[in-house]
This record gives sequence, structure tokens and C-alpha cells, in this order.
Amino acid sequence: MKIEIKTFLLFLLISFSIYSQQNPINRYVVPARALDYQACVDSIRVKSSYFKKNRMELDTINREYLAVFNNAKLTKRISYTENDSTPSQTIVYDSLGRITMLKRKNHYDKKFKIVQYFSNTSQYPDSTNFYFNNNKNESYRNSFRDSLVIRQEHYRRDTLRTYSVFKYDEADRLIEQIKVNTKNGYGIIIGKSITGTKDEKTLYPNDSITYEYHRAGDTLISQKYSNGELDEISKAVTQPGVKTEIKEEYSRMGYLSERTIARKYADSTNSNEYRFNEEKDTLSALKTHKESKIIVWDYSGQYSGSTSMRTSETENDNRGNWVIKRERLDGTLNSVIIREIIYCN
Repeated sequence: MKIEIKTFLLFLLISFSIYSQQNPINRYVVPARALDYQACVDSIRVKSSYFKKNRMELDTINREYLAVFNNAKLTKRISYTENDSTPSQTIVYDSLGRITMLKRKNHYDKKFKIVQYFSNTSQYPDSTNFYFNNNKNESYRNSFRDSLVIRQEHYRRDTLRTYSVFKYDEADRLIEQIKVNTKNGYGIIIGKSITGTKDEKTLYPNDSITYEYHRAGDTLISQKYSNGELDEISKAVTQPGVKTEIKEEYSRMGYLSERTIARKYADSTNSNEYRFNEEKDTLSALKTHKESKIIVWDYSGQYSGSTSMRTSETENDNRGNWVIKRERLDGTLNSVIIREIIYCN
């Protein structure tokens, strides 16, 4: 059982970067916040107001979004900007929680929409299509082995620009990703005024990322290499009462440039995260402590030159869901989040 837990933890350490590479829509999606709840709900409207530092007056930044549920599953998320009844962004989900459409009111004065199609239960779509003013401008198309993406093709105006090939080990962990720049791909164009004859295009080189996995005692380790050079090492350690994640980032010369250590405790009341540079100097430290309805974040940073404390306090309704959350920075009110929850009949 311990082996299964450690393996899952290691997967979490690397899954976000892999997921982003294979899901280009994620560049446009802000993760849903303030949607934790219990009981059956039809919708949650979230209104966030932010205060100017050291002043008891509202800043100009106000955010609002509406989350709609069906059978306890998120089906739509609609975002609004201040004093505007027209949604700035709408996201639609299918029954498996996957995004099928994202549209924005405008994007550089153009109507902007992303549509995804799925033919299986994979978290990855068959295709992701970008539309400007209802014209398809860009698309990504995936090929699968079972539910794993083994090839992704990137098209611009129906012309194949690049494609990526993904390889996995027997445990379905990603071990290699090769990105190929086609003859119609991206590069640098040198004008004929320089060449003396004609414009010449130099393509960017192909890229490769490889992963290695192994165990050292009770620690599971993954190593990431970019074009053959060590780029990152992730370590996951599970001990009684605490889980530790260590991430080491390396420069192109192979030197350790930054190290992050994050610990989460089993009782969920405490966690901390530290960042160090190559000289082992502390760049930042974040400590989180939960007490009843209050959460305290204690932060110190090398570059900020000071220590700050953020607290969050909530008020609940009679169903046990919070409806008001007030956050203070060093004792001064920083933001207020109000939730209007509509429960199922």
C-alpha cells in the first residue's frame, strides 16, 4: 500500500508539466477557485473584491464568476468583469469534467473560441481547435494508445507546423517526448538584403525531453533531461505523518540553480515550503497553519526584505459551506470573497 501511495505522489510531481504540454487549452484556463463545498448544489456565484493596501476602500479590481452544476458535476463556469453583465469568458465541461468549449467576449478585438472533441474517456481530447471570428486558425490533433497520447500534431491554418511523439514505460509513465519542427515549422527568416539573393529560413532545432525513474530507500525520484542535459530532479518521500516533495532545478551548465522543499502533514493543519539558491541561501519560506475557520500564511522572502502574514477567516451557512471569506495582510483587510450558493431542491 505504501508503494502505491508513493508512486501516486511522484506522478503528481510530474503530471502538471506533462498535462500542460499535451493540453494547449490550459494556457487560457484559470483554475477554478473557491468551489469547495458539501451537500448538493445547483450553482455557486463567487464575488471577489480587493482592497488597496493600507486603505479601507475598494480597489478597482472586482471579479465575479458563476459555476453551474448538474448531479454534483461542474458543467459551466462563467466569468465577469467589473460592471459588465456580458460574460468575459465562458467554459463548458462534459460529464467527465473535461472542457469542451471556451469562449471569450473578445481577444485583441476578435471573437475568440476554443472547441475540443473527445471520442474516448481519456483526459486528452482528439483535437483542440482555436477560432478567431469563427474561422479556424490553429489546431492540435492527438493520436492515442489506449488513453495515452502517443503523437500530437500542431497545425496553423491547416498546415502541419510541428509534431510531438510521446513514449511511455510499462507503468504508463512518460519517458520520452520528441518535438519535431517540420519544413513548414518555425524558425528565423534572413532577408535577401542580407543573403544577397533570396530570403532564407533557418528552422529551429528539434527538442527532446526524457524522464528517468528510480527508488533510493523510501524516496522515489524522477529526473528530467532537456536535449540530453539534466534539467530537473523531483523527489517524493512519504514518512509517518508527513509527505515531503523536493524539486531541484539545474542550469544549462549542469549546476543546481534552485531547490524547493515542500512538506504536508497528515493532519492537514500544517504545511511549509522553502526555496533555496545554489549557495543554499533561503530565497523564501512559506508556512501555513489552520485553526478552525482561520488559516494563517507566514511568508518571508529574500527579495522582499520583510516578513508578511496573511490570514483567512470564513463564515459558514447552515449547510456547513462558507459564504464569506475575509483575507488580511499583516492585519489589514486585503480581500473579501462572497459566495451565493443555490442548493438542489
